[in-house]
Amino acid sequence: MLLVLRGAGLNHPHQHAPRYGLRLGLGILLLAAGAVVAVRKPRQPDPAKASQGFISRMVANPAPLSAFAVGLLVFAPGVSFIAAVQVIATARDSPALTTLGVIVVVSINVLLVWLPLVLYLFAPEFTARHLSAFNGWLRAHGSTLLVLVLIAVGGIMIFDGIYGLVTGRG
Repeated sequence: MLLVLRGAGLNHPHQHAPRYGLRLGLGILLLAAGAVVAVRKPRQPDPAKASQGFISRMVANPAPLSAFAVGLLVFAPGVSFIAAVQVIATARDSPALTTLGVIVVVSINVLLVWLPLVLYLFAPEFTARHLSAFNGWLRAHGSTLLVLVLIAVGGIMIFDGIYGLVTGRG
């Protein structure tokens, strides 16, 4: 993938035209999304229905197709991973430093997926208890975390967009 991105010529300076107006617009959209999430009331769960997520429902009725779909959803590289690899691969650094950067990003991505599985092999009760506690905390505070991330990223993008437009860089 590194060789393909480098070979495609995506690291040429003339192909890096910053779009500060777009960044400003996206920042405003992210702030608006954060405000909407902050003020909306969460939907109350239906006591008649089991409170399971999408993946849990698919795993509850195993079939080859659902196992394949769950595997794709869980283990496919995310947008942030692909974006990180693209940024590293198109950087104007030496091939050795670029390769090291890709190895670090891939290692972090793999550790986030495999670490709980490996821990479960060595300490199943400890891992299950802590993952359940973290899952409960995440369910209780997920909305607040989402609002904070949307507002922070939106603010950064707005600042970057305004700065680029004011300084005449975009």
